Amino acid sequence: MDDFFCGWYFKCQSPGQTLALIPAVHRHRGHTTASIQLICDTGCWSVPVNCPHPQVLPHRPVARLGPNVFGPDGLRLDLQTPVLSARGTLRFGPPTPLRSDIMGPFRWVPGMECQHSVYSMAHRVDGAVTVNGVAYRFDDGIGYLEGDRGRSFPSQYAWTHCAFPGGSLLLSAARIPFGPLHFTGVIAAVQLGRMEYRLATYRGARAVKLQDGEILVRQGPLELSARKLEDTAQPLQAPVRGQMSRVIRENAACRAQYRLTKHGRPLWALESSRASAGGLEALQQFFGYMPPNSGLSFVVIQHLSPDYKSLMADILGKHTEMAVHQAENGMSIQPDTVYLIPPKKYMTLQGNQLILSDYAPGTLNHPIDVFFSSLAEERREHSIVVVLSGTGSDGTNGVKAVKEHGGLVIAQAPESAKFDGMPRSVINTGLADFVLSPEEIAEEILNFSATPMLLRTPQNDGPLSEEDELFSEEETLSHIYTILKNASGIDFTYYKRSTILRRIERRMLVTHTATLTEFAHLLGDSAEEVNILVKEILIGVTNFFRDPAFFEKLKYNAIYKIVERAKENEPIRVWSAGCSTGEEAYSIAILFREVMEELQVTRDVKIFATDVDSRAIEQAGKGIYSENIIDDVSPDRLARFFLKQNDQYQISKEIRRMIVFATHNMFSDPPFGKLDMISCRNVMIYFQPVLRRGLFAIFHSALKNNGYLFLGKSETAGEYVSLFKPVCSSEKIYIHKGEGKVEDLTPPAFNIPNIQAISPTSIRAGAGHQEDPVAEGLYTTFLEHFLPASAVLNAEDTVLHFFGNYADYFTLAPGRATLNFFSMLNKDLNLVAATALSRCRAEHTAITYTDIAVDCPSGRKVIDLTVQPIPTASGEESELTAVLFLENRPTEQGGVVEKYDLDATAARRIAELEREFQVSQSDLRSTIQRLETVNGELQAANEELLTANEELQSSTEELQSVNEELYTVNTEHQLKLDELTMMTNDLSNFLSSTMIGILFVDSNLNIRKFTEYVGREFQLMEHDIGRSIQIFAHSFPEEAIETDCRTVLKDLISIDREVTAMNGRCYTLRIAPYRTTENSIRGLVITIIDSLGTPPANQRAD
Repeated sequence: MDDFFCGWYFKCQSPGQTLALIPAVHRHRGHTTASIQLICDTGCWSVPVNCPHPQVLPHRPVARLGPNVFGPDGLRLDLQTPVLSARGTLRFGPPTPLRSDIMGPFRWVPGMECQHSVYSMAHRVDGAVTVNGVAYRFDDGIGYLEGDRGRSFPSQYAWTHCAFPGGSLLLSAARIPFGPLHFTGVIAAVQLGRMEYRLATYRGARAVKLQDGEILVRQGPLELSARKLEDTAQPLQAPVRGQMSRVIRENAACRAQYRLTKHGRPLWALESSRASAGGLEALQQFFGYMPPNSGLSFVVIQHLSPDYKSLMADILGKHTEMAVHQAENGMSIQPDTVYLIPPKKYMTLQGNQLILSDYAPGTLNHPIDVFFSSLAEERREHSIVVVLSGTGSDGTNGVKAVKEHGGLVIAQAPESAKFDGMPRSVINTGLADFVLSPEEIAEEILNFSATPMLLRTPQNDGPLSEEDELFSEEETLSHIYTILKNASGIDFTYYKRSTILRRIERRMLVTHTATLTEFAHLLGDSAEEVNILVKEILIGVTNFFRDPAFFEKLKYNAIYKIVERAKENEPIRVWSAGCSTGEEAYSIAILFREVMEELQVTRDVKIFATDVDSRAIEQAGKGIYSENIIDDVSPDRLARFFLKQNDQYQISKEIRRMIVFATHNMFSDPPFGKLDMISCRNVMIYFQPVLRRGLFAIFHSALKNNGYLFLGKSETAGEYVSLFKPVCSSEKIYIHKGEGKVEDLTPPAFNIPNIQAISPTSIRAGAGHQEDPVAEGLYTTFLEHFLPASAVLNAEDTVLHFFGNYADYFTLAPGRATLNFFSMLNKDLNLVAATALSRCRAEHTAITYTDIAVDCPSGRKVIDLTVQPIPTASGEESELTAVLFLENRPTEQGGVVEKYDLDATAARRIAELEREFQVSQSDLRSTIQRLETVNGELQAANEELLTANEELQSSTEELQSVNEELYTVNTEHQLKLDELTMMTNDLSNFLSSTMIGILFVDSNLNIRKFTEYVGREFQLMEHDIGRSIQIFAHSFPEEAIETDCRTVLKDLISIDREVTAMNGRCYTLRIAPYRTTENSIRGLVITIIDSLGTPPANQRAD
């Protein structure tokens, strides 16, 4: 062959760098030349190599072109031209070949324009090459090696290769000439671990789509697609008939999406380098729906390779009329403009300017979280963030900050995302206000920005004046408070009014309700919306070691001192109030564990972590967190105190055992006592002053003297310096002074009015008379002051309500908080109260004991004790009981009245306990008998199970025997299949290598198989198999081939004769029956043999 080329493609990659080299020889009209083409991230060069004996082997990746040596084990490069200086050495590891030749049977077809071969799908690369002063270093890099040879490179083709952890992919489609015709050939291989998926024309693959930078190949149930996400192609030279005269364009590396599915289910998907997977397509769709004059500013944050020159501005510019700029430091934000983050930069918002900063070396970089947090701080409730298609979980922590400041969070619907990792991570937090497609996202943002403020925020957080008509009716807000309290048990009346209004307004925008009354009706009809609003108000945004400098100060200025002063047998008690999902409590526990290890001591540390949100407490108790915590927890602490489980981290058992999680309302549930430290961070910022005063009163009574108080960075105890002295004022760490006093610092004694649901009719009817809720609270406080000391109990002896001055008779016990009546009751009253309660419940009447001596904190008293059942409104009995402690008052109650006698009361109580003991014994005996019966039944069932197990084992042995037999049969079939495959290959090679045209047809004259030689004469293609021979024109118009075929099928006698084609060549035509080994006729064999001659020319007589 005069015109010829042969070349090898050496591709080498490391993170952020790609280098490809193509050594080749080419011969055109007897003149041989050589060249080396170099492609990298910054450019490409084609360098002719003048050397006396250029050598490039066709079947092994070996090339010697002057001082440049290429081989399967590595390469040595030395190119010096006026425009290119490239020098270096690379070493290759063992190759990863394909299981068989990528060309399949086409490698045996003579005259192919171009033959392709793959030597290694992936191998290790080490070394360095310097290109024009830029060092390309490969330390454990990855390589790919393929070759091409033939007359010409395909005129039309698409090719891609991608190496990734655990595998490699090759996909190519090209226009293949075949005689006077052509077809689109496909070769593809995907290596996933030990699996190899091969798609090729010779296996039935076809190119479904081959345009607009996208290849889609389908082969049976398999479907492979590749989509180019950027166009950074550079010009290369390709051979045409051995001459390097064609210009093609290829990328050294570019962003592309790959996807392999089987029966529609994904087997593998990947986006190669540089951007959050799938994000580009979602951005294009989003900006395609967003009008250019919305008045909004857009900031796009993506992951970019440090050495990558982003083309995002050009790409997005094709999908929006808005100006698209790559951000610069200090750039002012303008409306109707899109700003893109540059590579290797963090971007934050300060005022109306974008501020850029470099990545911190040696750390994980999450630019999306950084910008989201900055946006939340600056724009608060006016910020809108959208998380689009992408892999990983970047953005999740930033979304928490946005929600904490009242912003709007939108996530792309996973079913509309190419890759749903990022949006699904946000959705799983429960913080997304909307989950929408890109089109719906654009629509909702426009709706949000065009909606005016629905509610007017008050100037302060106090009660509203009569003139301040914030709502159509004040009762509507009270009605909402009632709905929330009934659903959650939490009264939000004294939470900050501005916070409540912002959360309600946000939900009104999300639910598209126009008025507060309409939203109240929605809450009344939708329990789901009530739960969402409660969660919005109780937004629990927290992190491990939030404000790390604060926790470091806490460790060395508080925790060290607590551990050092604690005795070995003395427990250390800590209260983490408002712990949300537990990160803060676990952070404190980790600090205590570290301090104990550093001091080499052991202490019993018990941390009480409480929150009003039961769902948050449930999550905290599990101790399982997403991989986002790596941003907040150091690697040493991650390794020491966490266990990695897939893509999550679980807190270690030694830390989990230090913490008790409980649902607890700080204002309605009794506080903990004798505490060494209280951590209450970022909780008081949501309360009105009256609740904050109540909290400090609780802290004052709960902390030990010299205990520590740890607050959030926006909170302070400055009003109570006599009680809480600053230790580290900047870090909000205070020490408690138990002897200090403040006059107005008392536990909260206010009662929230019981607001009934108000219908519009009743509102209008009662418009002339308005009850003052504050006055009602005063009435209740006044009445309670004059009531005797008393308590209301339920059937489990739990106190539901206290009245009067009960302090002399009840004391909160240390340890875990409880409202059990007898746990808190004065010990002198235990016996008489137990007796009176037992009699009252048994006799259903009031029981009174008089003249009981009690030692109280205020001195010795003589009182009467009355236990009385509380009837319902209809007069029926209820489970509630009232216990009254009467001092110096005449006994006017009905029922049984007896003078208290210790001996008689004790004897009565002992008798009652003995009766209860006898009943318990009887019940216990009955229970034991029932258990014995059940145990017997279980033993019988166990025996049946053992019998069934033995039968199953016997069946298993039989199945194993059958399996061995099947394995043997399968091995025999596999051997036979291998023989048949080899025979088929031999037959295919024989047919393709002969100059004989053979056509096989069945009894209906439908084509079964044919050789290339006969295909030209009958103008057949591969997809014509199965069609009737009658519909095809052939080169023998004078021959009635169809009639001859039917004659042979009828007579079973072969036909042989000479025929002449339209081109004048002579052939021998033979039509014979197709006989099977059983001598049955299954069709015909039509053979055409070139007679190697032409008939003499016709002579014309003049």
